Amino acid sequence: MSAIYESLWNDAEAGITEGIEKNRKSEVTLRVEDVAGCAMPGAKVFIEQISSEFLFGANAFMLGGYPTAELNQRYEDAFVNLFNSATIPFYWRDLEPEPGKLRFEEGSRAIVRRPPPDRVVAFCEKQGLSSVGHPLVWDFIRWSVPDWLSGNPAESAPLWEKRVAEIAQRYGNRIQRWDVVNEVLTTSSRLAKNLSKPMPNNYARLAFAWAEKYLPARAFLMINETTACWGGEAQAYARLIRSLLADDARISGIGMQFHLFSDAENRQVLAGERFRPADLLEALDTLASLHRPIHISEITLTSLEDDANGRTAQATMARNFYRLWFSHPAVHAITWWNFPDGGAVQGEDKVASGLINRAMEPKAAYLALQKLIRQEWRTQLSADTDSHGTVTFRGFHGHYRARIQSDGRTQTASFAIHSHQTRADIVHLRLVEECAP
Repeated sequence: MSAIYESLWNDAEAGITEGIEKNRKSEVTLRVEDVAGCAMPGAKVFIEQISSEFLFGANAFMLGGYPTAELNQRYEDAFVNLFNSATIPFYWRDLEPEPGKLRFEEGSRAIVRRPPPDRVVAFCEKQGLSSVGHPLVWDFIRWSVPDWLSGNPAESAPLWEKRVAEIAQRYGNRIQRWDVVNEVLTTSSRLAKNLSKPMPNNYARLAFAWAEKYLPARAFLMINETTACWGGEAQAYARLIRSLLADDARISGIGMQFHLFSDAENRQVLAGERFRPADLLEALDTLASLHRPIHISEITLTSLEDDANGRTAQATMARNFYRLWFSHPAVHAITWWNFPDGGAVQGEDKVASGLINRAMEPKAAYLALQKLIRQEWRTQLSADTDSHGTVTFRGFHGHYRARIQSDGRTQTASFAIHSHQTRADIVHLRLVEECAP
């Protein structure tokens, strides 16, 4: 790790810390009341945040994908002990390998990194995870477009729409967020290399029209783009989104991938040559001008050669990037991509880019992020109510549990602090039953 890298992030530290305090916390006043609604001065209040409003996730492509029950359980435990969100695979090539033969259900033919969506949705619902369906429309042949799909856009367009309709009918009320269209800016280069089948004109706009037609009105609809959107393509990405918005596309959020697939790319970061704090903030500001929440949608950082120094470097980069992203007001979600080592696609799995190793054990980066997400970015405190029965504090956005002690008795109450709060809201914690010892 170079002195230049350390200097860059040290210089950015004050702004990042200030941004986290300003953008991820709000002030709230709790008024503790008895059964009759009267203030309770002098009560002891123990406040604990139990969940975060901000979304932290990874793809769940290896869910149930290991040969033993023990490994699968360890994968699940590691996942839910860090994240509150999961990305679910909906790649058409593997979801419908033959026309009409859909792999939605548990028990469908096994495909590596492509668990049937029913399995992942059930896991998310059981664990209380938010979910992202990824992607509905993507023109890349290798990963997305089935071989049997026509190369004639006039013939393929109705089939793309049918696909969106079928997915929406089955999962529209169960999956909250959707990557509607993926990597539009690279379509022309893929076509030139025969990596993409010809798509209908203005297919990105059509994708949002189909999503809006078939998914519930409350669905959160996103556009997603490659890592180039952090550099020279940031302005092009903004122009694309503006043109879609001008054409009345209902874009709820903006996805920005962040893949560094090789050790060499990660070394450039550690040398201070790429993805410097100021550059990242500039790209975020460019996309934030569109007034849509930003999802850091796919993250790959390698643990250089997977030795002790490399794992430490991965943890340092992860902590720095996450803190910067978390500090920016436009960012609402951050998603690591391949959660376990060995869980990437062929070619990308040559490096150890997971947060857990192949034995499902936490790596240094996992522990660094867990400390941020589950400790530093969770509020916990105790205080006594004042003469008005109130306690005022500043806390991270999310759901809370309060334990109130008065006259030797204890009762609990729940409340939330939301990011849309613009003032010190008063939350009334009325003890609706007599306190129990």
